[in-house]
Amino acid sequence: MLKPLPMLMVLSLSGCVMMSHADRPSGWPAPVDNGALCDLLPGLYRNTGVSSQAGAQPTSTSRLFGKATEATHVRLRMHDQRTLSFVAEQEGRPVAERRVDVDCSKAFVPFGPERAERLVNEGGAFGYTRDSYRLQPARNGDVTVRSANFTTGIMLLIPVAGSESDWALFTREQE
Repeated sequence: MLKPLPMLMVLSLSGCVMMSHADRPSGWPAPVDNGALCDLLPGLYRNTGVSSQAGAQPTSTSRLFGKATEATHVRLRMHDQRTLSFVAEQEGRPVAERRVDVDCSKAFVPFGPERAERLVNEGGAFGYTRDSYRLQPARNGDVTVRSANFTTGIMLLIPVAGSESDWALFTREQE
């Protein structure tokens, strides 16, 4: 008969680490790498995009708002050099808006979703997760969004940790 303490020690000392980090696809339009990034972001973009992961079809609303929103397009607007807004539009009508503080001095524009850091307590798992995103305009006018996630916690008494990142490309529309 197995003793409970050794079983608990084996379970707690074992663990799982998962990592999946996609590189920016080399066939995508070249990124802009000068300091005028925030001047290049404003515009109208399709809501559906292309993912760096085969078979996935990302939406810009899921990345920019932290949840999928029924929209055909997303409009990016700069209000000043520190405030960027995302406006989800359905057939030209605004359906959701979100403003974020941004830093335009980097090679990309980092921002976080509305719930960037949170505790998770569901389905036999307890832990912490953190999401981060960054926008980068392309030389042809499109925009890429890199999403990254880090999670650590315990699932059924087994420690787990993981991180993943991927890229999505959204096409600029003519207005």
